Amino acid sequence: MNEKQKTILLVEDDRVISLFKSKELSDFGYNVITVDNGDDAIKQAIENKNINLILMDIDLGDGIDGTEAAKKILSVKDIPIIFHTSHIEEEFVYRVRKITRYGYVIKNSGGFVLKSSIEMAFELYEANKTIQNQKEDLLRTNEELQQTIEELISSNEELITAHNELNQSKEKAEENESLLIAALENSQAGIAIADVPSGKLRYVNKSGLLIRNKEYNEIVKDIDVDKYVESWKILNFDKTPLNKDEVPLARAVLYGETNTKEFIVGRDNEEDRYVLANAAPVVNKQGKQIAAIVVFLDITEKKQAEFELQRTNENLQKEKETSVANEEKFRFLFENMTQGVIFHSSEGKIIDANNSSAKILGLSLDQLFGLTSFDPRWRSIHEDGTDYPGDTHPVMITLKTGKPVLNSKMGVFNPQINNYNWININSIPKFKNNEDKPSEVIVTFEDITEIIERENIIKKLLKEKEMFLKEVHHRIKNNLNLIINILNLQISESNSIDTQNSLIEAKNRVLIMSEIYEKLYVNKKTSDFNLFDFRCFLKSDVFLLTYSFS
Repeated sequence: MNEKQKTILLVEDDRVISLFKSKELSDFGYNVITVDNGDDAIKQAIENKNINLILMDIDLGDGIDGTEAAKKILSVKDIPIIFHTSHIEEEFVYRVRKITRYGYVIKNSGGFVLKSSIEMAFELYEANKTIQNQKEDLLRTNEELQQTIEELISSNEELITAHNELNQSKEKAEENESLLIAALENSQAGIAIADVPSGKLRYVNKSGLLIRNKEYNEIVKDIDVDKYVESWKILNFDKTPLNKDEVPLARAVLYGETNTKEFIVGRDNEEDRYVLANAAPVVNKQGKQIAAIVVFLDITEKKQAEFELQRTNENLQKEKETSVANEEKFRFLFENMTQGVIFHSSEGKIIDANNSSAKILGLSLDQLFGLTSFDPRWRSIHEDGTDYPGDTHPVMITLKTGKPVLNSKMGVFNPQINNYNWININSIPKFKNNEDKPSEVIVTFEDITEIIERENIIKKLLKEKEMFLKEVHHRIKNNLNLIINILNLQISESNSIDTQNSLIEAKNRVLIMSEIYEKLYVNKKTSDFNLFDFRCFLKSDVFLLTYSFS
């Protein structure tokens, strides 16, 4: 495929998703052709030669679904197909794996995942084409080599029986041998030939030696079928040694079997190489096996790409599972917490809310969605009963300032109980992409109606207590004044000096008690009470009181 702009066929029956994905793919730099059903997808894929990849939905409404459409397309055309679907069930993944393995992308997994999957699909498709071409070249080379070897061996047998013919055709044989050796030595694939029945290596070309990165004397000379695994360090993908009869060349030697296998050729101090080997017996015209040959190709880059794609898909699956689990935990907490939680958009509208918020506010979730703090249905008030304007609501302040507002008390009318509920509100801004203005505001609040009601009861009781104490103080002062007046009356009516003096002393004692009471109980504020002055006053009055009794 050349480097010009690639074209993607988008098969999606949902017009909104189709329009969005078409725009997203165009932004990635691709030409996009869209269809909304399986029949049109098959027609476009077969007739339009410019389509390089198909992004296929599984559910396509009426008619054939995406998997059937993909099967029909692949039956007549080799093209990478990525399934783009909301299905994560094992059943759908298993169905898709039987059709194509270029990708399975979950909708809403993000533009980066989709773009990466498309790029990896193109790379895998190109790698597969290259491998397929190389396989075909190897098969053709193998057939040509087998035919040439058969001719060479046949010629050698004829030369043994006919010395004169050998002398006459010696120059031709040498020419054919040179051509054969040149072809073998310049092949990009590794080639090895072994005798039968011992399996002793007769020949390994340069490309074969390079894969093991060893010299001829180390891995070819005196190496028979029992030493293949050890000398060539032939390993399974889990790095355990292959069994002797699992080595393709050994199977061709021992069983005359044509076979293909992928394995690892280890290197002592360098990166191991992944190898694809195709081995076959070499037979003469009489059908007798005279040798075995193996053609092996270094596919390390292709296998690494496959492993990387597999790891990427596994990581994406794990991330998706983690994301789903976290979302479920958040949703469970969100739906079951006793505090109300409401999400406001940047315009102040309610875009999400939990059940507790609906219960506290006396509205259903459907009624809450779309409301703002300016809605007259709230009938919000301050603690003193005055209106709470919408533009002073914590949400609006947070949207304006980008700062949180904490512990704001508000009365909100609850239509279900036809009365006010009191709530304590906290509004927190949420930013994205380092923007200065909040993209959302998260509001949490709790019902404090019972607390407010208890506080009001306490205030009422304190007020009643204050009134009661005022009445008690008033009566005590009246009684003391009454006693003083009675004493004054007795003093004025008494003719005895001694009696008058006794009554005056009694009156003074009552006056002193009245002043002490005034100091102790009548002061309303602690700040008005001077401790030093009171001590001096108390000492003088107590002295007078003591003196009067003495």
